[in-house]
Amino acid sequence: MILKNYFLLLLIKVLENVKIGYGFRRKFYSTERILIKNYPLGKEISFIQIGANDGKSFDFLYDFLITRNPKGVVIEPIKEYYNELCLNYNDFEKIIKINKAVHESIKKVIVYKVKKDSFEKYPEWVKGIASFDKMHITKFNFIENTDIESETVEADHFMNIVKDCFSDRKVDYIQIDTEGYDYHILKMIDFKNLDISIIKLEFVNLSENEKMKSKTILKENGFYTFVEGIDLIGINLKKVNF
Repeated sequence: MILKNYFLLLLIKVLENVKIGYGFRRKFYSTERILIKNYPLGKEISFIQIGANDGKSFDFLYDFLITRNPKGVVIEPIKEYYNELCLNYNDFEKIIKINKAVHESIKKVIVYKVKKDSFEKYPEWVKGIASFDKMHITKFNFIENTDIESETVEADHFMNIVKDCFSDRKVDYIQIDTEGYDYHILKMIDFKNLDISIIKLEFVNLSENEKMKSKTILKENGFYTFVEGIDLIGINLKKVNF
């Protein structure tokens, strides 16, 4: 598997160098394509999603999971979104729903978000920008300060949640989307005690230093990395067909 993966990556690199590989790169460097290839319809997949929102919005993961045999953990701190998450995954008993934030040191945190009553004034994606950092929302100058509210939520370390809720050591896929706290969550992962195949974390809101350190953490733990849009992807080429 690994030799085939490296040959394919080398081929794409060669094609890029001769200016004809851009289309190939976009096709192959796709998390959705890789997941579909390795986990066909009906196959079991274990996963952890941090910052799950309502489960359905903003990416392909929900539609992918419900056509497989998913087991795992979805974590969402905002109570309103968590309730929607539970409803959307109601028929999946092997998916554990957690109403907490993930934080490396404290047990209660303040999360800032756009008020639900104000959603209609803004693009749909404002539902997905809740953050520990209020400035993450106010940087969008068109969002009025009066439309921002805070919610105090319970929090726990990532590995505490995993130990309490996820009995398997093997995790096929981890997805992290926490609007700027993603690097800190990546640091919490105990790679010695979790056997992870694919990791995806939102990259766009990190500082340049955090981006560099995120890549380093993944590479030091045996992952091949690439950037897909606003996300950083880590693939274990020993376990995943590229």
